[in-house]
Amino acid sequence: MLSFEIDDETARAWIAAGHDEAGWRVLIARHGEALLPELIEQLPQSFAGIHHIPALAHMRWLSTAPDTLIDEIWRRLGSPMRPKAMQDVLNATARVYPKGIPHLVMFIAKQPNALPTYHIRQALLLYEDWQKRSGLVLRIKTRDGIEHPFPYWIALHSVMNRWEDHFTPQFLALSPDLAIDCVVHHLDDKRAAAVLMALNGTATYSARLLDRMLAVPSLAALIPQVFADGFDLFPVEALQCCIASSEIDQDSLLYRLAATANPMHRAVHEELMTRVLDAPLQLNNLRYVADMLRAYSREEVLHIIDSSIHFREDCWFWFVRLVEAARGERLINEDGVARH
Repeated sequence: MLSFEIDDETARAWIAAGHDEAGWRVLIARHGEALLPELIEQLPQSFAGIHHIPALAHMRWLSTAPDTLIDEIWRRLGSPMRPKAMQDVLNATARVYPKGIPHLVMFIAKQPNALPTYHIRQALLLYEDWQKRSGLVLRIKTRDGIEHPFPYWIALHSVMNRWEDHFTPQFLALSPDLAIDCVVHHLDDKRAAAVLMALNGTATYSARLLDRMLAVPSLAALIPQVFADGFDLFPVEALQCCIASSEIDQDSLLYRLAATANPMHRAVHEELMTRVLDAPLQLNNLRYVADMLRAYSREEVLHIIDSSIHFREDCWFWFVRLVEAARGERLINEDGVARH
């Protein structure tokens, strides 16, 4: 909106006064590719050793660019390439659609260690945007002849040849199946923990992964976070192992389980109900277990609460009222008698 309110003369006055980013952004928004010859003319013959190249940096505001821009940029690469300049090279290359990202992927495939890992991460983000737009998947063939999607190949290469404590777990998180396989079979406990944290709650149930984590206290402690969105599909036996583990913060686990409401987990829900009613009153924990009962039929939930050994005790009344709130219906009268 701003670009149409500000004329070219004003935008160029901004550039002359040193406010080049604002000025070029206005001009590019209005004229697009038509400004490329002017920008290219301002590029140095070599990018080597230069930290900031304004004309190159401003190309990221282009919505699209011709194929010829790839050669104009890449023939100017030199050694050493400064981080900011290389970042701008990647951004400008991505403006060439659809050929820019395939060019970048091919460069990385041929020289996987040529770019620092933070530039690899940037390339992955640009690839994700390109993939959403194109609907295509670029694959790279490994030495065994198997073709893998670009993000998978990057993660695999990083694990096998170029581990980096911050970025490799992020790369693996983009390919969850590979991440889980690496945690189970290839990584030590410290690296496994970093990868599991990077999954950020998106892990689905895996018996091998759960067994691996339960066997190591530091990994078991991560279970509520790692499987945050996946407990609904756990088998009962797996959940029972979790609620029995002394290495897992049970309050955190209850919080995560409260988001599930699977009647197939009835044995677990009944055990947890008994546990929270046996313990000193903690309303949060009562509420978490009450939330787990929201998907049962009325008859089933009445049977569950009536079977409690704390039937009609104060804590039981608190619990039932929380179940009623979770379900949006009254279950008992003031005397604790079921309402039919």
